[in-house]
Amino acid sequence: YELWITDGTQDGTKMIMDFNASSQSSSYRGHYAALEDKLFFSLFNQNTASYDIWVYNSSTEQAEKLNDVVASEDIAQTELLGTFNGKVYFTGSVGTAHFLWETDGSSEGTTAIFEFDEQLSATASSNLVSTQNDYLVFSTISNGETEFWRTNGTAAGTFKLSASGSALSSLVSIFACNLGNKVLLRCFDSNGEGQLWVIDGTVDGTEKLADVNVFYLNSFPQDQHVPYEEKVIDGVLYFGGITDAAGHELWRTDGTVDGTFMVEDFIPGPDGLSPTSIIRLGNQVLFEGFTS
Repeated sequence: YELWITDGTQDGTKMIMDFNASSQSSSYRGHYAALEDKLFFSLFNQNTASYDIWVYNSSTEQAEKLNDVVASEDIAQTELLGTFNGKVYFTGSVGTAHFLWETDGSSEGTTAIFEFDEQLSATASSNLVSTQNDYLVFSTISNGETEFWRTNGTAAGTFKLSASGSALSSLVSIFACNLGNKVLLRCFDSNGEGQLWVIDGTVDGTEKLADVNVFYLNSFPQDQHVPYEEKVIDGVLYFGGITDAAGHELWRTDGTVDGTFMVEDFIPGPDGLSPTSIIRLGNQVLFEGFTS
């Protein structure tokens, strides 16, 4: 199992590199970030039992470990986050210190922009990374709890949105989608009860919108192959939400507490209409539902 590239032709389809150089498959993190003619990806290093960030340059058709490019630093325990504002962001440690980094794939373009005040055990998976126009949201794991951060690419603009021990840090969270300049999260408590949360890039704007299990998520984007953008009318997102009292019914949110609620209890009681394939048509929403 290796990384391949193709231009859609047989001659233009080839393996980039046998990274493991053995009969065993290479192990990829599944985190990728594209920047101009470069592809950044995470590959498991069996010697260090951690992931290294690699850079493939399509112009030179060469792949290099980022640590080999940045020879001045020995960056360990790297976790690729994503592309934002013309740079690729990742976390990684030097010695016992853990940093947020930005890179363009060159030595001079790789810089530590923020030092975390605690040792991170890991960064969370890529479904907890979201890029907005002016900030990047990502999550880390420290002392067994998930913490959300935001950065605008500067030290002053990098800070924690949810502190350890907060209501959000104790939940299992899945990235849902972006709504305007906000990020929506599908969350679950220890009893499996669902909650919808929002992040607007500020501490005060990181809050619970409703106690509802959002259906088909982390799949606002994947719900019956309808992109989540096609579920938005005038800044309001329509989705299927499940509660014990009303079952699975049609919900809406504009990213605020007051603007998040069930549209109607179409089938009274816990059975619900089970709306799916929700899609915008002009200023109306079409969806499929079960009446019996």
